[in-house]
Amino acid sequence: MGALEISSPFPAERGISRYTVIIEPPYPPGWRMHPHRHTQCELSLVKSGSCTIQAGSKSFHFRKNDVMFIPSGVPHDFYAESPSGVEFVVAQFFPFDHDLLHHLVNTPPIGHFPLLELSASVFLEFCHKLQREIASNLPFAEVQCRAIIEEMMVFLLRGNTSFSSSPLSPDQKQVIENALRFMHEHSHDLTHVKEVARLYGLSPQYFRRLFKHYVGVSPKQYLTTLKIQRSKCLLLHHEHSVTDVAMGLGFGSTQQFSKVFRKVTGLSPSTWRKTYLLTDPEHTPVSSLPTRA
Repeated sequence: MGALEISSPFPAERGISRYTVIIEPPYPPGWRMHPHRHTQCELSLVKSGSCTIQAGSKSFHFRKNDVMFIPSGVPHDFYAESPSGVEFVVAQFFPFDHDLLHHLVNTPPIGHFPLLELSASVFLEFCHKLQREIASNLPFAEVQCRAIIEEMMVFLLRGNTSFSSSPLSPDQKQVIENALRFMHEHSHDLTHVKEVARLYGLSPQYFRRLFKHYVGVSPKQYLTTLKIQRSKCLLLHHEHSVTDVAMGLGFGSTQQFSKVFRKVTGLSPSTWRKTYLLTDPEHTPVSSLPTRA
């Protein structure tokens, strides 16, 4: 990964002082910053204009809505191009999570992530959220700052697939939010997502398209995940047999439930229960879950 360094020579800095957000003033056309390097990593969003970054022997061109990742210890300079100059928002942090940092270096020795307009606004909100957390210095602020930085990195590495140039309208978003709430409340007895589509007056195909656009996965996959998460909770109780859990969550049979559970977790329900449930030898399962008619 080239010159990526993932250990800080100044590890003594602690707390929220390890995180910085800088709203850079606009650099005028022709402005040049001399080569330098720093102990912190940088994630920088180009708010306006364009610039050229020289890192090692390579030159990189960044324009509006691009995000650059500069690892700790990498020498670099930049040149603000004419006619507009360049304006940045910069988030700085000491290196952590080596695997994520290595993945961010997608154009060695730095990272380059072109964003769409909507994705850039989401990234900017991450920066503002981080800035508010640093300024407030509330309890557990350092934990929250790290979580925000990790979310920013994952957002970039996933390619922003849930944000496109044709976002949903406010009414469409509200429908999907209502559908999500309904699915969470009725995941135990909901068997087909087309029931949700009908509830909100949508065709199954149109509902699936809106849902996947907004959530990132199909409604069927989302509902299946809800059921499996609920089943894990139930399996941690002695009194619920595997058949009880399967029937109580609307699966057609124990075999169908076991097949889906194994596909999601890699284990059968019985094996998962033996692995994660501390058993009492005097406790025997009692069938108590209501089954679907």
